[in-house]
Amino acid sequence: MFTTSACENPYVLKIILFGSNFIKIFYYLIPVILIVMLSIDFSKNVIFANDQSLVQKNVQTAIKRVIYIIVLFLVPTIVSAVLNLVENSNTFATNIIKSYNSCIENTKKIPYYERMFKYKVEQEEKKLNEKEKEISAAKKQETERKELFAEKLKYKVRNKLNIKKNSTSNYVGIGQAYNDLSEEEILKIASLCQQEQGSAVGAAAEAELMANKYELASTKSKFKNLYDYVRNNNEANPGSWWWKAGEFMDKMNASPDILSAVKDVIVNGKRTMPPYINEHDGFKDISSISTGSVYNRADYHPNETIVYNNMGSKYTFYSFPTETSDPFGYTDSAYNKLNGKG
Repeated sequence: MFTTSACENPYVLKIILFGSNFIKIFYYLIPVILIVMLSIDFSKNVIFANDQSLVQKNVQTAIKRVIYIIVLFLVPTIVSAVLNLVENSNTFATNIIKSYNSCIENTKKIPYYERMFKYKVEQEEKKLNEKEKEISAAKKQETERKELFAEKLKYKVRNKLNIKKNSTSNYVGIGQAYNDLSEEEILKIASLCQQEQGSAVGAAAEAELMANKYELASTKSKFKNLYDYVRNNNEANPGSWWWKAGEFMDKMNASPDILSAVKDVIVNGKRTMPPYINEHDGFKDISSISTGSVYNRADYHPNETIVYNNMGSKYTFYSFPTETSDPFGYTDSAYNKLNGKG
């Protein structure tokens, strides 16, 4: 809590002002009372003029009261002279008297000190609120750190047990976080994901596939980072695995929700598909599937349907991330590589 001197505290100054006013009232009231009593004494002398002893007694009482009045009027002068003398004597009492005079002077500026006191209270409360916010933010950050650590630990344990070819709906994992990308590079990747899949969920799946292919690539070391790989890589031919990647990246037109979803995947490492998912095709690029019609989504069975595309490749179907997205899947080589079979 902030500190302030007594003579700058508005509550102390109000008490001093009240005491000072009370003394002033007392100082003016006593002489009035003495003068009234003196008048009564003279009246008694007039009424009882024949009783000399009583008159004499009243005269003596009146003289005393006159002396009291004179002394009372001289008290402020005497006190002021003594205070001035002590104040100039450079003794311990000097500081006390100076503080007293300062307090008396400050009683004339009580509204000013009230405003200053209120301002200091507000500043102190503001500091306390900021401190509480910092503590709350630190606690939230620590909680998030622990949760992220727990998810990563769960992911590592899952990998040790090997990722099996089972239902696609249960997978939750933490992948590599790409913190070396600039905001512009992330926006360009998100714009390409938007072109490929359209929705935020679909774009997130596309971003996962990009990360998976980059991590699985035998030529990974030839590229500066994930962005460079997505824009320029095609292990068979020059150019990118994604059609017109550079053209759609440079549009930088990803919507805020798609940008957020892709950033969650790339920067935070959130994954909803296993790391061996490395293929997808638009229906027009698929020549046939092993379990039915190419264009009938109901004929695609997770971890069972074999997809054959027009480029001569085949892979196992894994899932449709959304109702309108391309079929995603994995090659045997990718699956075996991550499960210790290749």
